Amino acid sequence: RRSAYALGGAMPRRPLALLSALLLLSLWSLNALTVILPRGFAHHWQRSCTPGGRRFSWSLAGNRYLVPARAADAAWILTLENQVEQLQKHIAEVAPATFNQDTKVGNTHIALRGFVPELYSAKRPKEEFRVLRQNIITGRWTLYVAGGSAKKPVQYEKDMSKQPAAHRVARDSKCPFCVGNEEKTPDPLLSFDSEGNMHRGSLPRDWRVRVIPNIFPLLVTPKGYYGEAYIEKLSQIPHSEVAEGKDANDLTYSEVISDSTGSHPQADAQGYSEVVIEDRNHNGHLALVDGEQVALSLRALQERGRVLAKEPGTKQLLYFKQYGPLSGGSLVHPHMQVMALPVMTPEMQTQMARAHEFNIKEGVCAKCKALVEEPMGRGAASHRLVYKSDHFVAVVPFSGREYHVSIVPRRHHHSWLDLEPTELEDLGHTLQLVMEAIYKQLGDPSYNIFIFSVDTEAAMADFTEDVEKAFHWGVEIQPRFPADIGGVELGSGIRVVSGFPEDFAFDLGRAIKALLRSRSEADGVDQPQA
Repeated sequence: RRSAYALGGAMPRRPLALLSALLLLSLWSLNALTVILPRGFAHHWQRSCTPGGRRFSWSLAGNRYLVPARAADAAWILTLENQVEQLQKHIAEVAPATFNQDTKVGNTHIALRGFVPELYSAKRPKEEFRVLRQNIITGRWTLYVAGGSAKKPVQYEKDMSKQPAAHRVARDSKCPFCVGNEEKTPDPLLSFDSEGNMHRGSLPRDWRVRVIPNIFPLLVTPKGYYGEAYIEKLSQIPHSEVAEGKDANDLTYSEVISDSTGSHPQADAQGYSEVVIEDRNHNGHLALVDGEQVALSLRALQERGRVLAKEPGTKQLLYFKQYGPLSGGSLVHPHMQVMALPVMTPEMQTQMARAHEFNIKEGVCAKCKALVEEPMGRGAASHRLVYKSDHFVAVVPFSGREYHVSIVPRRHHHSWLDLEPTELEDLGHTLQLVMEAIYKQLGDPSYNIFIFSVDTEAAMADFTEDVEKAFHWGVEIQPRFPADIGGVELGSGIRVVSGFPEDFAFDLGRAIKALLRSRSEADGVDQPQA
């Protein structure tokens, strides 16, 4: 239970001390304390009981802030005058008010810690926050990104759909990813030259693909991971402070969150974020380049995935691509990304759990059955087959969204990091073909691509002993459309889709057949059939 009282106006210090002494016992029974500070400030104090301790909240000029506090024993002795003096001191010296000290009253130690968001961001705008909080009802994590004065460049515009990728310039002088602008980004972690040879830590003049650390990451980059040369380079270009490993996350923690008995999990969003620049050309869209170019980008992504999967604290690797104004991306120049997450995402946990349950019930892998064997057979599922190659199958899932395509390896495996070179090359050609079909069928739409793969020991440990048998990695492609999510979807979690998966598969399959026929005529050789 909690009670609160608020007063305002001016009052001399000594009467305040007297008032404190007189009200302390009476207010104790109400679980509330009232503080009066100098004119011009309206302060509100509130004490609420929590398991294992108490916390205070206060407001300044109408804004509420948390100031957690813990008593070292059951006794709770706190004079209002003592607290007023502390607050006055911090307000006068370092507004925003930041508390990080112990106060001793009698035999009781009280640890004070908290922060003032509005004052904090106003006075120290460069400080940045990256915090993960979990919803205790749904189990879902939310990543909170706040603060910072440097903003990442945004190239997408609302009328982007009027200019298809094929009609864009090959080089943008302002784009940091374009050839000739390499000095606007950190030195590459690895790159590929025009002959397809890989270079680690250097950039050949004829580079085709390069990988760099993300300088506007959603996660806090661990300090010192990329070396001193990387930090020196950051000092020469605009970047987010968290790219250097700097954050103010400590200021967001309260006793309720950090207490082992608390019910609201929060974690520092720390991890590795890297960008695979897929092409030196600004308009090197997946649909417009050849399969070899796509395979090089995938190889770069795979190489970095192998490195990051072994880093301490990495629970899951998230591979993704954002393209178009509806995708959540910011830069037009083609690129993929990989993030090493400190938590397992609910999406991956759900997929792993469902794979395990299906394997226990049916004795086979769910994807092997539903996305490989059935679509390649002669039953009704064959109508959802879009394309098959020597090593992969492209399928619209039985309950897929509009033009959603799953590219699944025909050889069962839980991790894409173990792909053989021939399989990776085949994946590049298959992905390029499917993306060209989507480009032509839907008119250069926005889309997202994800690779779901169990790559870390931590993920294996969190799952079950049959993960290698039950889980099947794959690529998911989802075109994006305006008003993608409506009220029914938000309220129920049930997607509303116009059309059937079989219709989408028919359209894309027909587009792929036309592309293969055109290529066969141009090259004078037979192409694999969809």
